[in-house]
Amino acid sequence: MAEACPRCGYPAVADDKCPQCHVVVSLYQASLEKLGEKIDFLARPLARLPLSVFLPDGTVPQRAQIQWRRDGEDVPPQKHLASWSLQRRILDLRPGTYVLRATCGELEELRSVEVSVLAKPGSSNEEIVLRLEKRLGITGRVLFPKGVFNAAPGTTGNMGWR
Repeated sequence: MAEACPRCGYPAVADDKCPQCHVVVSLYQASLEKLGEKIDFLARPLARLPLSVFLPDGTVPQRAQIQWRRDGEDVPPQKHLASWSLQRRILDLRPGTYVLRATCGELEELRSVEVSVLAKPGSSNEEIVLRLEKRLGITGRVLFPKGVFNAAPGTTGNMGWR
């Protein structure tokens, strides 16, 4: 029985392609079983959440990451990730209340505010709009006198940081 994708753990429906790692769950499960053995699948309803992501200037990024967690769940945001693009705008989740956030950039320089959504199965969920904003933070360069800070061979005394 596949309650989640056996390969990556993403909530997946049996006999369906996993939206996270793209493995066909039924074929993957079947390859783990012996030939001729009966296989039982447990299908669970999924809610399809259409997402739109916008950059601060109102344009659409080529791609972004969607971080999600169940409302009230205390997990690091990196635990549940999905890729987003114009070609992959739908996030499939089990029914329930979730907190979603979009990020973009190599260092997640852009991030949306967290949005709470109710994922309902079997009905059309409203489009969720996530607007990316620049993260607050300090950027700059710390300068040390030569010889004061030598973290690595060849260090000249200056250390860049973000």
